[in-house]
Amino acid sequence: MNDIPVVDFEKCGIHKSVFDEKEDLTPIGKLICDAFVNCGFVYLVNTGISSESVTELNETTGKFFNLPEHLKMKYSREQSNHGYDFIGSERLQEGQPGDYKESYNMTCKAVEADGEYAWPDEQVADFSQVSKAFMSKCKTLALRIMDAISLGLQLQDQKFLSHCHSSVLKRNNNSSLRCLYYPPMPANISEGQVRLAEHTDYGTLTLLFQDHIGGLQIKNRDGTYIDAHPIKDSILVNVADLLQYWTGGVLKSTPHRIIGTSNTASRNSVRRSIAFFVHPTGDLPVSLDLIGDDGEAAGKSDADERAVFRSKALRDIQPESLKKMTVGEYVNLHFSRNYQQRN
Repeated sequence: MNDIPVVDFEKCGIHKSVFDEKEDLTPIGKLICDAFVNCGFVYLVNTGISSESVTELNETTGKFFNLPEHLKMKYSREQSNHGYDFIGSERLQEGQPGDYKESYNMTCKAVEADGEYAWPDEQVADFSQVSKAFMSKCKTLALRIMDAISLGLQLQDQKFLSHCHSSVLKRNNNSSLRCLYYPPMPANISEGQVRLAEHTDYGTLTLLFQDHIGGLQIKNRDGTYIDAHPIKDSILVNVADLLQYWTGGVLKSTPHRIIGTSNTASRNSVRRSIAFFVHPTGDLPVSLDLIGDDGEAAGKSDADERAVFRSKALRDIQPESLKKMTVGEYVNLHFSRNYQQRN
């Protein structure tokens, strides 16, 4: 059994061009916010992003991951967060080996800045076309989720969050699509080797499309882990650090991981997933206070508690530095911290 709530998004899915925000989106927003307050994760079903489009993207990018290493390395990740990452190139925990996975990161800036980023279409036909089409669907869904959150939190400006993210797929936004390939783990691995080390995400939200293999775990408030079992045709959505900070800790950014060694069947299987990392416009201030003094919107946390939360560091960045930092600077700092170059 999952301890992560499941919310039916059918009435407001991207397949619906018209819906009633007050009647349809408000109750969904309350359910999503309740989940985000309590555990930081929620499964959404009937979102309008079809299983066929997920399969198409996994199959297309799978052709790339099956290429010889020397061909994949021609498309190595750039400083712009676009390109291929080999096994071990991302290290999320100091003192541990890099994560045992491959990935292809696609910056959403590439949609507007066509021709400025390398795509492996020469090796895999339609790679960029399929990926960009999927990005567009994720953006539409992310903006509707932002509106749902605004309604659930009873924010005074119920379009502010979606407006902050309207730049997704444009140059001034660090949102990205990441297709992940977790190969079978060998019998002899380095001490501390995992598929994905414990971490939280940088931005505001993450949309995760899991395959049937599973393995993702999220950390409970008591420090124990629960399994985020795959639910067919669902999207697992989680709060990331910036949205937690903007709400003064009302919405929770929860640590998660994939060990990959505890289950023999999983360890010996290829695992696939797709993550869409949602970020706001890059020139916004990190120090933005979404709730402020609006007591009605606070709901689950009073002003003093939120002030204490915001007085602390965000991902080891001290409050005084945060006041001078833009969202773009904050994200790029963490890109540089977590990735290492091949020797």
